[in-house]
Amino acid sequence: MRAVARWKARGYRVEVEERRQVGACGATAYGTVKRFFASHPRRTLHRFLDDLHKPRGGSVVVAASTVDMPDVEPADQFTDLVDAHGTGNVLVLPEEFQTYRVRFTGHRYDSWLEDTLATHIQVEPAGGREPGLFTTTEVMRLARW
Repeated sequence: MRAVARWKARGYRVEVEERRQVGACGATAYGTVKRFFASHPRRTLHRFLDDLHKPRGGSVVVAASTVDMPDVEPADQFTDLVDAHGTGNVLVLPEEFQTYRVRFTGHRYDSWLEDTLATHIQVEPAGGREPGLFTTTEVMRLARW
């Protein structure tokens, strides 16, 4: 994920850069998203989990997924679906999720679509001092651009 270089350039310490590529999407999703994957083939699914520490204290965990669909239309449908709160999503990597003990709420969330590639990112505080709105907004902005 190109965002790691941008986070580091802004002074964030990226403690963990775990990445996995997962084949079957049905087992990696829940809710309406799981049913969407059952009826819409996709090319690839990548899930990422990174632990970022602010230069002046506080840290956040970033969970991201990228889903590459065969065409723009199902990619757009997928993004619309996960952008609706409560419809489900791609699951966070299980072993890393247990390590951080973070509950992803979906409230610090962003998504974007580049042709057939749908990217979704969630940011949550991870222990210590709670980062402010600026931190979570900056982390998401740097992930996107």
